[in-house]
Amino acid sequence: AYAGVPPEAMEVAVVVRGGALPCVLRNSAFEAKFGCANPSRPLTKDLARLGVKVYVCAQFLLDSGHALTDLAAEVLPALSALVMVPEYQLKGYAYMAV
Repeated sequence: AYAGVPPEAMEVAVVVRGGALPCVLRNSAFEAKFGCANPSRPLTKDLARLGVKVYVCAQFLLDSGHALTDLAAEVLPALSALVMVPEYQLKGYAYMAV
């Protein structure tokens, strides 16, 4: 957007894994672990509203003791981050790790 690309011309996908997992949990799952509401919920809701596809590595999710039902409604489970990233790269997306 800062470079002048209009939002309707952008397609963004986020693949969450590892330590970022709590960011995509629904409030009840987050509260059970941390004792408070998930402060990232407004962000994931806004990303989805703007058309960003937010995925989580389901392998990491399940290995962490969570269930698919622990995910925020707008977050999509992906088989694994290691599958999702190259899948999107083959579609022409650029990989940006943060």
